[in-house]
Amino acid sequence: KQVTNRGSLLSPVVSLGLLVLTLTIMVPAWKTSSTMMDIQHNKSGLDLTGYVENLKTVASRNSGNVDLLAMTSNLALANKDIAASLRISKALIKADPRSNTGHLLSAIANEQKGDYSAAIPFRVRLLTLDLWSTANMLQLVTDYVKVKDLTQAKRITAKIVALRPDSDDAKAASVLVKG
Repeated sequence: KQVTNRGSLLSPVVSLGLLVLTLTIMVPAWKTSSTMMDIQHNKSGLDLTGYVENLKTVASRNSGNVDLLAMTSNLALANKDIAASLRISKALIKADPRSNTGHLLSAIANEQKGDYSAAIPFRVRLLTLDLWSTANMLQLVTDYVKVKDLTQAKRITAKIVALRPDSDDAKAASVLVKG
């Protein structure tokens, strides 16, 4: 009778399978991480126009990567390309409807271009995503005051005061609604 050791053959097969699985997962992650670093530090040495175009290209190629979309939207906004930031933020919200960052960047971009009415829905959505952010609530009060909706501004101010009565946000909101 001959006894075969099946474990010795199984071990290299399992190891090879795990190696393939690891490489399948890690190589794209390394590539994305490298891309993020290159963009953040403008390793290509592009001028502002080329840099923003590169952001748009990277975002469109990685429309399912919420981290990369958040970073590129933020960088586009930091480089004053509000339209690109809004476009990328929309893709971010589509990829992750609960993205705090996507809604926040969309609100900020709209506020920077002076479109407070367009910023309000994003700020309102943030109320459900981050229930305790009085900073967002204060900015929402500011937006409501800018569009002359004092009823909503007072409603949100009351919410801030109820959450954190002695906070700077509560004091600032109260001043805004008293006008």
